[in-house]
Amino acid sequence: MEDSIVGLSLDDEEEEIIQLE
Repeated sequence: MEDSIVGLSLDDEEEEIIQLE
């Protein structure tokens, strides 16, 4: 779940990358 929080902090483009992982 930590990854999800980081995604929200980063830009939309970065968020997509985290979702893949």
